[in-house]
Amino acid sequence: MIAPATFTWKKPGGVLCRGEGVTRDISVSGAYVFSGTCPPVRARVQMEIRLPRLSLRPGPLVKGKMRTQRIERDLSGKTESGFSVTGKGFALRLVSRLRPTIMKPRALKKKRG
Repeated sequence: MIAPATFTWKKPGGVLCRGEGVTRDISVSGAYVFSGTCPPVRARVQMEIRLPRLSLRPGPLVKGKMRTQRIERDLSGKTESGFSVTGKGFALRLVSRLRPTIMKPRALKKKRG
């Protein structure tokens, strides 16, 4: 699914960095983002992805605290082209005229056998 994404992370020393891109893939626990600005591997990343709208209202916003898993570069190997992130899941925010609704993923319970 292609959707606009914004993300932030902190460099060593606490400097806040920001980037934008578009998603290639989104799952419950992660995403792949095309971007010329990529956070370093293992960086903690705050993600916001605006899903496509299905009506006249703005599309749902998904947010999550993720960690960068890998960075990909173009064929020359010099320019960053995208990165993947994973985490515990995204929170979905639906916008209505009355008030926003926030839906968080449910924790999976492990069955003991």
